[in-house]
Amino acid sequence: MKYGYALSLVALTTASLSSVAQAALITFEDLAGNPPGTIVNTQYQATAGVVFTSNPVLGYYGGAREGWVGPVGNDTLAPGEGATNGQLFISDVVGLGGSTSILTVSYDTPVNALSFDLLDIDFSENYVINVYDAGNNLLDTTSIFSGDPGTGDGIVTRVGFSVSNVSLLEVIGSDGGSGAGFGLGFDNFNTSENTEIPLPMTMLLLGAGLLGLGLRKRA
Repeated sequence: MKYGYALSLVALTTASLSSVAQAALITFEDLAGNPPGTIVNTQYQATAGVVFTSNPVLGYYGGAREGWVGPVGNDTLAPGEGATNGQLFISDVVGLGGSTSILTVSYDTPVNALSFDLLDIDFSENYVINVYDAGNNLLDTTSIFSGDPGTGDGIVTRVGFSVSNVSLLEVIGSDGGSGAGFGLGFDNFNTSENTEIPLPMTMLLLGAGLLGLGLRKRA
């Protein structure tokens, strides 16, 4: 009985961790059927505790001006990229034309990690990504430039933070002065986990627990 109860606890803990991760992941695929340019603002406040405060808009990969456009037409993801990106993403603007793009996301309750995809960082484009606490104090920042590892035409670039008390995410993109116009593409937003960073301690604890249960059963 004790062994079975302990196994049930381990299974329940694993399921709980999994469900939390899934609940925190925003892929925007549930907004399918809405037209390109639909404003995304409070749609995920009830389920994920976030508000897209810059009022970004919905875009469809390869099928709309939202997000990005190549020199000869709508851009698409490179072969082998975006297996988990589905059909939809969000952008800061309807169409292109500006040289700077800003996307901001606020949290109802502070978190200690987050991650997301940025799309198609090429030519002379660059990003500055900041995270702030509830008092608007800068907690961490990172910069990404075209040509950095993991960037390029049609490439999905993963960005993540692990820092305490994040209440605001700010993503600032620029065409780098090229004058070609700029559109920010944002997808696969994990609101409370940095999926760039593995969790070896969590897995180690679960493994140790299962090993201990196995040894106890044999005894």
